[in-house]
Amino acid sequence: MGCVSSTGGSNSKGAPHVAQPLLPSGHAAAEEAKPAPVSRPAGEDARRGEALCVLVLRIFKATLTKNFDAITKMDPYATVSFRAADGSRWEASRTRVDRGGHMSPEWDHTCCKQPFCKGDTVEIEVWEKDMVFDDFCGKACVPVEELMSEAKASASTTFAAGNVIELPLKLEDGEHTGTISIQALVMSAEEEKGHSDDTVTSVDPALFHTPVARLGVSGGTAPFFDLRLKQPSGTLENHFIGKDLSHAHDEFSFYEEMLALKKHPGKDVAMVDLLGFALDYAGVARLPVQGGKGRGGDPNIDLLVMRNMRAGFTELRLLDIKIGQVTAQAGWQGKSRLGALRNSVVDGITNSQAEGFRLEGFDHRPPGLASMDPLLDVGGCEKRKEKTVKKANRVMLQRFSGAEMLAHFLDVHQPSNGLGEADVSSVFSPIEVAEIACHEVVFRLANLALACRRSPVPHKWIGSSVALGFDAGRLPRRTEGAKAVRKFTVVNIFDWGRSELNTLEKHMRLSADDQHDRSKFWKFYMGGIDRLFWEACRAYKHMFGNAGEWKEITLTLYDFDSMSRNDFIGKVTVPLQETPETTETLTFSSRLAGTTHCSITYSVAWRPLPKGSRLKGSWRVSIFRGSNMPDMDVMHRLGLFSSRKQADPFIEVVATSATRSFQLRQCTTVKVDCADPEWNEVFDIPVATREGELQGALKAVAKGLGSTEALEALPADCDSQRHRIDEDIALWKAHLDSCIGMEAATPNHLFGDDGDDSRGWVDDSGKGTGFFIEEANNRTVCCLLPCIGGSG
Repeated sequence: MGCVSSTGGSNSKGAPHVAQPLLPSGHAAAEEAKPAPVSRPAGEDARRGEALCVLVLRIFKATLTKNFDAITKMDPYATVSFRAADGSRWEASRTRVDRGGHMSPEWDHTCCKQPFCKGDTVEIEVWEKDMVFDDFCGKACVPVEELMSEAKASASTTFAAGNVIELPLKLEDGEHTGTISIQALVMSAEEEKGHSDDTVTSVDPALFHTPVARLGVSGGTAPFFDLRLKQPSGTLENHFIGKDLSHAHDEFSFYEEMLALKKHPGKDVAMVDLLGFALDYAGVARLPVQGGKGRGGDPNIDLLVMRNMRAGFTELRLLDIKIGQVTAQAGWQGKSRLGALRNSVVDGITNSQAEGFRLEGFDHRPPGLASMDPLLDVGGCEKRKEKTVKKANRVMLQRFSGAEMLAHFLDVHQPSNGLGEADVSSVFSPIEVAEIACHEVVFRLANLALACRRSPVPHKWIGSSVALGFDAGRLPRRTEGAKAVRKFTVVNIFDWGRSELNTLEKHMRLSADDQHDRSKFWKFYMGGIDRLFWEACRAYKHMFGNAGEWKEITLTLYDFDSMSRNDFIGKVTVPLQETPETTETLTFSSRLAGTTHCSITYSVAWRPLPKGSRLKGSWRVSIFRGSNMPDMDVMHRLGLFSSRKQADPFIEVVATSATRSFQLRQCTTVKVDCADPEWNEVFDIPVATREGELQGALKAVAKGLGSTEALEALPADCDSQRHRIDEDIALWKAHLDSCIGMEAATPNHLFGDDGDDSRGWVDDSGKGTGFFIEEANNRTVCCLLPCIGGSG
């Protein structure tokens, strides 16, 4: 049977991740899920001595054009063999059987590494598993040197990954039966030193003031401690925070492995960009506790020393977003069956199941969100226990869609400390701060989405989170430039309590089922990241992407309900133009309230922004007051659960562009039990100075990422064509997949209009934090050093 040549192709279904051992060669029906030793070629030791490099093949999927099972759907699997120049042949790996995969099987399989020499050929066969004899579905052959043309390891690089390619499958008579998608990973034949699992990175306790004070608990049970540097040396005194190691043993292992991988990436160098989004970890410090003793009467406590996300911020508005549509698995990392069942129920009723992530925490909420009482329909939070209120608020956040979450995140229409009245000729306005922060979030999430795809192996990061944040309590001076906002923007991945840091070496040792398990959960994680990135892009597009004309605004009056859909009262649409204080009367008829006449008073004014701003200016819509609000709640009228007899009104403000390509939605605060509310709130409808800022952020990450076709898949969250969302998401993911092989932006990429606007974490001094590492007796000692730049 002759070999067929490879043809280039793209990974049209995404970027799968997986690997695995194999079964013995031969194609009579055999037991599954019992890996057997790999058949080795004769003289393997001699081959290793003369090997050019070490090859790892990844077998993603096949597309078959012929059905080899006349009765049921096919159950395909693939085998990978090597043929040496002398004619010897050995099977190197075998995928799992994709039950019911039929004409489009997916394996996401990583073969064990194989040394290869000049003249070697890779042979991949696809078989259909049967009860007695398996059916041959086709074979593809490709010379190893051809795979090397895309991925080539040299003396200076220990690892290189090629692009995903498609090889044609043929039968012995030459009949074409489909294609198979593979990728080559090439490593240096040089042996690498491993990292000992019992390595501990120790932080010198003399760096900190003692004793340390307890700060509180993070969502779960792990207390945090306030760490203060004695000599900050160019960084902030509170740059670090301590986490009780006794409650974070699983995270400790993850952080130590991450630190070791960053120091010696070897063949996992492609993961360094991904792990750059994790919080900086310095090591473990043993420090005395203020006002009490540690465990067993010991006055000292072991703390994980990590970067403090809040250091340097005036008012960090922070989202804690749990990623993945499945956030627990029974038996994984000590999770009980009951605990996993409880989590699965939460996943099913929250945004995790709908969009692949959910909001777990929201620090420094805007007044609009703070006014939304999750227990309002049953009497309100005022007389409830703190624990009950906390749980109710958490459930409310968990059920937010991505669009609602980001709308509140970027809500700056009521800034604290009177910032809204600042002189915009000398400082940035709140809406400009929100625009720059959102632009930076998009840029970093784009990098994160592509970094996930470029990881050489899949990971099982269950219940881990993404942090999004910016400083909502400070308006930088215009002389500081946009970098003053960007450097205080947060995009980090964290919370590794039930996560595993996988490596290529670990992955190749996993069983077929375990590899498939890692692939499944990595797809969950990537799906959540992709959706979050998509939501951030469309939030930026519709809030800050319009450089043309806004045509009209629609003011819609609602009666707030905490446990059901808000009750519609009425709406009015007016042109977006200079308008003095005006009162509009709304008429609404219902069986509950009868025919009602209520009114809202508003005005519109244009505010230009100084030359050089990223925004030309903004239409300022002032919502002053309302009168004669009807109570639309049945419970109120029946006197159930509440003594309130009046409405809980709020107004939704929706701006629509002249081309109807942009729609921006914002909301006032909720006025509880009020028929004649006074709002006195001012909303900004921004107009961009120039078009293309969103495309600029995306193209800075990978060439071609911000295509016109992809940006059209970003509808407004108030678009009535909801049935298109799934199609838009699929198009967006396919677009991301097509950019995997494109050059990524460097961590300190500069945007042309921002000058010295560097990326990465920096503190007020413009410096980050570096660590001087010394290794001795299998222990690593970490000392603080000032350095320029930073990670994450």
